[in-house]
Amino acid sequence: MVKVMGEIYQPIDNIYNEMLVQDALKNRKLHLNEGVDEITMFKIMYYMDKIRKSDDTQSIEIKNRQPIEIVCNSYGGQLYECMALISKMEKFIEDGYKIITTLTGKAMSCGQFIFMFGSYRRIYRYGTLLIHKLSSWNVGNYDQLEVGYEENKRLQDLLNSLIIKKTEIPLDLLLEKTKGVDWYLSPEDCIKYNIADEII
Repeated sequence: MVKVMGEIYQPIDNIYNEMLVQDALKNRKLHLNEGVDEITMFKIMYYMDKIRKSDDTQSIEIKNRQPIEIVCNSYGGQLYECMALISKMEKFIEDGYKIITTLTGKAMSCGQFIFMFGSYRRIYRYGTLLIHKLSSWNVGNYDQLEVGYEENKRLQDLLNSLIIKKTEIPLDLLLEKTKGVDWYLSPEDCIKYNIADEII
């Protein structure tokens, strides 16, 4: 709390965090406005579990439960952490939940995967989605570098298969468009390739 000219104000970070918590618990709306890392993914998964626990406590049948919305506005980040969240999203959907993903400004790299894994996907009319190959760095001796290369290949093959599974992007086009470059997609592109269901 800060006192200015006799008025008491909360620091902006406190207000922002309070807004995020209120939106999560009251409106079932989870915001990804930061990079994808251990903390941001933990927060979203924590509130998903909290919402589900509240539904369970009220004995609401899953088919009658209100959707959970994940609002994406992220440049992306750490791939393993992203995989944790999309695994949980997929499980919730398999169990009968509707998870709406909404792309506001950007969903890039890992953010793009989180957006794609919604059961219903909405994109703002001036939003941007970005797909690219994974980035990494490895250090060590030859054998360690070889192991790192094999893991990167496994991950890239997984990413390609997930994009093919969740969209109508042909594999040959995906490989062509991401060969050493970033592939930026407009809302219209996202509709064309079945990455998004609606422009809002």
